Amino acid sequence: MRLKVIGITGTKGKTTLTYLLESIFQKAGHQPGVIGTINYRWPNMAHSAPRTTPEAPDLQRMMSEMLNQGVTHCLIEVSSHALDLKRVWGVHFDIAVFTNLSAEHLDYHASMEDYFEAKKRLFYLNAKKRTAVVNLDDPWGKRLMSELPLNTVSFGIEPAAIVRAEQYRFAETGIKAEVDYPGGQVKICSALMGKHNLYNILAAVATGLALNIPAPTIKEGISALKSIPGRLQKIENALGFQVFVDYAHTDQAMRSLLEAIRDLKPHRLLLVFGAGGDRDKGKRPRMGEAAAALADLSFITSDNPRSEDPLAIIADIEKGFIGKGAKNYRIVPDRSEAISQALAAARKGDYVLVAGKGHEDYQIFKDRTIHFDDAEVVRAALKRLEDKS
Repeated sequence: MRLKVIGITGTKGKTTLTYLLESIFQKAGHQPGVIGTINYRWPNMAHSAPRTTPEAPDLQRMMSEMLNQGVTHCLIEVSSHALDLKRVWGVHFDIAVFTNLSAEHLDYHASMEDYFEAKKRLFYLNAKKRTAVVNLDDPWGKRLMSELPLNTVSFGIEPAAIVRAEQYRFAETGIKAEVDYPGGQVKICSALMGKHNLYNILAAVATGLALNIPAPTIKEGISALKSIPGRLQKIENALGFQVFVDYAHTDQAMRSLLEAIRDLKPHRLLLVFGAGGDRDKGKRPRMGEAAAALADLSFITSDNPRSEDPLAIIADIEKGFIGKGAKNYRIVPDRSEAISQALAAARKGDYVLVAGKGHEDYQIFKDRTIHFDDAEVVRAALKRLEDKS
């Protein structure tokens, strides 16, 4: 038996897509394994993930263990770093998926062109035996398709996409969509929210069909997935407002997320966010601009400052607000306090979004790393408010 390997690359959506495909494979009676941002897991085994894509020897060892333990399909989030550093050079991918491309990791890659070229390498490994699944609506995806020498299944909303959403509706309860593909149509219901997740669902449908999984099984797998750790993760409360934790940590990811929540017509949208230290500094003012335009009130705070001064990072973000002449923000450097203040300010019908760290359970400072889990902090703050009410 040989392990079927699916590699997923792109700026956003990789983690969500692994969860969707894992659920689809399980419904199809397969045994999936996942190597990605949140953890490395397969039946009866889960390891924490120090990096999205492991070093080459670790990757090969894990895949060997999966095969020995009956895993049939391995899903790998393939980062641009991993492609540039040749960590996946020895992997024979059956399917390579491209989700999208937006500005990220430009502290590592010299330009967007270099970033794209790194991502593109995934599609040239073992090219004779494989299929590409590509987002046709993304400009970089469109370019990738024009350059690829292999069988490609496109997905998107545009009429030219092979797998496309004909009709779709977004609500607080999730997504409903009619998805057309050659030879049929499937009606999808998902608990995931927002337009960015419609694209993740279309990628999952396209990949499932490329692997000859029946459409009803794909539909069942998508419906079965209720949530993903730190990805628009809903935190329940009895106070009449909605609270979400999400990993969005780039300007484009945050913009997509805020637009998705705006579509749900909140009374007000309150945002807690910061930016990572020792990473691309150019995105910080752009994150401020996105927040100024799309959130009613932002609490600018610390993320993982690493070796940088947290106040200097906050000042970089603040430039985005100042440039727009916006005053709809507060500076609260302590992340726990920022979350508490945002929740205390929320009223019935509001949405509170805590962005940037998602599933992470730590915060990295210059001289120490502490335990910090946004969802835990949110739940504790909500309990204090509920006890008072």
